[in-house]
Amino acid sequence: MEFFKGLRNFQFSEAYADLLLDINMSMPQVSVWLMTGGEGTTTFEMTNINTGGTLWQDVIVGNGVTQQVRRIMSPQPFFQTATNGDLVVMGWLAGVVVIVIVLNFPIPELISHKLRTLRHRTKTAEEGR
Repeated sequence: MEFFKGLRNFQFSEAYADLLLDINMSMPQVSVWLMTGGEGTTTFEMTNINTGGTLWQDVIVGNGVTQQVRRIMSPQPFFQTATNGDLVVMGWLAGVVVIVIVLNFPIPELISHKLRTLRHRTKTAEEGR
């Protein structure tokens, strides 16, 4: 993206561009090339449209000539990671699934059946003596 303000125009200007980045997560670093020219301060910023959070920001102060600057960064800020809230929800969901599975087994019926058979065996053993 580029724009030209005109010579000796030092009034504040803003320009926005939507970027679609294809980033390989297995790479240890990502390079971004920035180009600025003239005098003044240029701020480059990448923000997440969904969250509004700043992923990356850089400021270049012009010195009267065209500058091409390479910035190297980690690819990690470009990918959302699981938050504690997500992990808590997943934990509760896993707990509910385990409880439903356990309660679907006929455990109380099995225990009462075992107790009845034990009582019946002890009763018949006492009668046989």
